[in-house]
Parts: sequence; structure tokens; C-alpha cells
Amino acid sequence: MKNISTLIFLLALGVFSFTKELTQYVSYTVQKGDRVEKIYKKFLLPLNNENYEYFLKLNTKKTDKNLKLMLNVKYKLPILKLKESELEKFLRSIINEDSITFVKTQIIEYNRDINTRGLKENKTEIWIPLYLIKNYTEQIQNLPTTNISSKKNTLARNKLYFPFYGEDVKIKVKSNLLSDYVFYLISGHGGPDPGAIGIYEGQELHEDEYAYDITLRLAKYLEMNGAKVYMITIDTIDGIRDDKFLTPSYKEVYYGGVVIPQNQKERLELSAKILNELYLNEIKGKKKHHISINIHLDSRSEEEKIDVFFYYQENNEDSKFVAESLRNTFEEQYNKHQPGRGYRGTIETRNLFMLRNSLPTTVYIELGNIRNRNNQIRFIERNNRDALAKWICFGLIKYAKLKKTPKSNKIK
Repeated sequence: MKNISTLIFLLALGVFSFTKELTQYVSYTVQKGDRVEKIYKKFLLPLNNENYEYFLKLNTKKTDKNLKLMLNVKYKLPILKLKESELEKFLRSIINEDSITFVKTQIIEYNRDINTRGLKENKTEIWIPLYLIKNYTEQIQNLPTTNISSKKNTLARNKLYFPFYGEDVKIKVKSNLLSDYVFYLISGHGGPDPGAIGIYEGQELHEDEYAYDITLRLAKYLEMNGAKVYMITIDTIDGIRDDKFLTPSYKEVYYGGVVIPQNQKERLELSAKILNELYLNEIKGKKKHHISINIHLDSRSEEEKIDVFFYYQENNEDSKFVAESLRNTFEEQYNKHQPGRGYRGTIETRNLFMLRNSLPTTVYIELGNIRNRNNQIRFIERNNRDALAKWICFGLIKYAKLKKTPKSNKIK
């Protein structure tokens, strides 16, 4: 296995036909009040354990495993920099041909976002975060670990294990209606996979960004009603956003800072593994009800407008009951807020991986067609995203209340 110094050495010696000048690392001089967490957010780096390990290895003599920083000292960041004209050549030297276009697109988008922040003085440079090329080059993929995640005081800990709603956002519990419940929320896609993509006024709408924002809002409302919430997908930089167009990124990680794989099968298997391990650990404690919610946006022809619809687990009456409660709640809310509109959302079972392989009671929600203009309004307007989250929460509260009633009074 090669360590980070070996990687630097190989790059500097020109193993990939590059000089030391072309493969330097971006550096940052620490100012008063800076923490690694703050610096990483500034430079749009995911706050995952892997990136913290990179930081430790790049700055061995300047920090310790608590990531303590020294004022006015320059630290290297896990971001390579080279001349923009050399990007294609560099990628071809370390990455398979099939992946070059995908990785290059991510790098260009990252630099676009960095440029809007005014962080790059030399506009002819191209910056390459290690996390964007990690899965495509052995030198980085085989870095040894330092078990930083086992340290109780790691800066990553809170943001990687709990929903991150935004800087200094505190959740106030207003009711105990869901205090007997544990929810596992999985927003569709994320990391290297944007999911379905729609176009609105020339702007791309990525499924993973809008599904995540709505899921995060749902987490907030569930916690406000006393529930315990796990976010299986976590973005440690973007909290709840009110923008119309949510900037696409690849910063999301899985619970605990686990990198989201490129391969779809691996992504699904890892997501289910993390979910099921959390569930099995939770059921050892106080007896509670456990529900997993998967949130997605559908992709159909641009002409097809659809209402929110639900899938439940086959042969799981409780899963069907949750789906019915959610569907009925949406119908009630539309009748209340848009009388006469009608609601045609459906519930049915379907042979989906996460429905088959999730241990807790699970429901899969499709919020609408990301390519249909009418449905797009449902996603781009923050009030609509918030309403979707609230209504899902209302539906889960309805389920919790009905669960306590005699069977004869439950939904037929």
C-alpha cells in the first residue's frame, strides 16, 4: 500500500509525466477562529473521515489527531493544483479512459463553484480535490487508514452522525407525538450519482439535491415531534437551502462519513447495510417503532404530470399501512389547500432493492416528475419543498395515532 507521501513523491518525480510545479497542493494560512471543519466548508470539501485522514497525512508535523491548528501557519489541503491546460493529460495518466469524461465534469464544476467564492487567485490553475479522483486511481484509493473515526473528539463526529440542518440551527422539540419512533431517512442517489435530471429555464435540476433538501426538512419536522432520526445520506456542507436552483455537487456521504460508491449496485448494498446495522443496534435498546423512508423524484416524459405516489414492502401490512396513511394525508392536504384540484397519488408494492433488503418497515416515495414543468414548481419553490416535508410528517403522525387505535377504526 502507498501512503500520501508516496503519492506526493510519485507525482513530484513525474511518474505521470508531470513536474513538481504541476502537482502542488493548495495551501491555506490559518487565521483566528479557523478549524479544519470551517476551512473544509470554505473550500467545499466533504467533512468525511477520509478527508480528515488526508489532512493529517499532508500536515503530519503541524497537527495531531485532534486536528488542532496553529495560528498563521500554512497547511496543505487535499486539493491538487496544476495548469488548466494540463488537466486532460493528467487525468489520462491516472484514470481509465471510460471514466475521464465523468471525472473531468466533476472537477470543472468544482472549480466553477470555487471561482464564484473568489478563493483562486490564479484563474489558469485547475484544482483537483483528492476525493473526486479517489475511486479512479490506485495511489489514492489504497491509502492506509488512521482510525480517526474512533476518536470521540474528532471534528467530523457530530456532522457525520446527525442531520446537519445548517450552521447554528437548533431543533426545538414541540411535541412527543413521535417519541416512540425511530426514522431512517434515505434521500435518492447522491455523491457521484445525481439521479434523474430535469431542465427548468435553462438550469439543470438534479434529483439528489432536491430529494435531499426535502428529506432534510422532513428530518427536522420529525425531530420537532420527538422522533429519533438517522439520515443515511448526509451533506456536511449544505444544510436546508431556500434557493430556487440547488447547486449540483458530489459532496454527500453516507452516515458516519462513508464514501458513496460510483457503482450503483455497490451504492444500494452499502446503503442497505448501513441502514440495517443501525436498525439492529437500535432494537437492542428501549422498545420503539422503526420506519425507513426512501425519497426520490421520478423521471418520465416532459408531458406527464404526476402526483406523489408510494411503494410499500410486499407482504408487510405495516408498510402498506404507513403508505396508506401518507397517501390519505396528501389527499386531505390538497383538499384543504387546493379544493377541487383532486389528488391521484397511488400506493402499490414494487420489487425495488431497498424495499426487499431493508429490515425496518419501509416506504418508498416518488415526489413527482422532475422533467414535467408543473411538477418542477413543486421542487424549485422552497415553500413547496417545505410543504412536501410537512405533509409527509403529518402522514407519519397520522399513522402513529392510528396505530394506537383499535383495528376496527384503522384505514381500510
